Amino acid sequence: MRRRLAAILLFAAMPGAAAAQRPDSLAQQFEVDFAIPDAPALELLQAQASGVLRPTTVRALTAGLSDLFQGEGGGLQVPNAFAIEAAPFLLARGHRLTLPQYRANPALYRTRVSAAARRHEDTGNLTGIALGLRLTLADDADLRMNPAYIDSATVLSAAINEIYVNARIRAGRPPAPVVLTAAEQDSVRRLIEPFRTRWAQTRWNANVFDLAAGLMASADSLGNDLEVGQLAAWGTWGRGWADWGQLLVGGRGTFGHDLPGDDRALGGSLGARFYAGTNAYKVFLEGQGSAGMDDRPGWRLHTGGEARLYNRLWATFSAAVDWAGSGDGRLSGRFSIQGAAPPLF
Repeated sequence: MRRRLAAILLFAAMPGAAAAQRPDSLAQQFEVDFAIPDAPALELLQAQASGVLRPTTVRALTAGLSDLFQGEGGGLQVPNAFAIEAAPFLLARGHRLTLPQYRANPALYRTRVSAAARRHEDTGNLTGIALGLRLTLADDADLRMNPAYIDSATVLSAAINEIYVNARIRAGRPPAPVVLTAAEQDSVRRLIEPFRTRWAQTRWNANVFDLAAGLMASADSLGNDLEVGQLAAWGTWGRGWADWGQLLVGGRGTFGHDLPGDDRALGGSLGARFYAGTNAYKVFLEGQGSAGMDDRPGWRLHTGGEARLYNRLWATFSAAVDWAGSGDGRLSGRFSIQGAAPPLF
């Protein structure tokens, strides 16, 4: 197993590869592009945070912009919130990390930290900052831990290697460059694209279990009197249905206040969310109940979706209605963009 997947990068060592068809670029195309949800720190800054914190397979580095359409009239505006999330141990090892090393301690490399900030919509002043920690205790979508994926990738790499070997024979000995013909380039694409599509569609909704915690500091609308406002913790469990659906069940506990000057109190929420669709395009429906020591029970109906805009670039859109006690419902909406850095190993 230690040498499996090494064949995937064998052709990267071939000298003189054509710039238009770099083998190491092809190796990156083996990556399966799963959704990139909001980081715990960013979720903590939302006025009506969900009890379901969307789980996700680890990426070394991701970033997100939120609230792009919350200006007057719903027009496009400068994002009110932004966040970055990183897997520090995955980043630190970088290209030196091998597959056996990752498989020996996946919980360590899946650990992620996040930071986020929010500004006031009208004044532009900073009104909140947050830090978050995410632990993934189980993730069946992590293909680095999937023997069937590794076997399949090894077979695929052998077929791609054969194409490059034939091109090397045709080009002659180094330093003559290896240049693939248009037919050979098309053959490589027809090998890789179905491979990625098949694994993305069969594993996007795999079973998962995440824990997360965060700390938020809030300020007034002028950006003054910054103080620790709230502590929060999440737990989310997910289960897949066939290759088209996923149920997420989660809970959130909080201690603190939303605005400076408010009394600190305990609170919590429980929710369930169901996704339906494909890896690239899916919609969801969520129901949630919440309660605090000083508040009447509240309820939320939440719906939206995720869309893959480009490789490692995703959009999330949603609308929610919140009821506090017996009062009228409050409608809110969100639109976010999330992106990820290329894989490191």
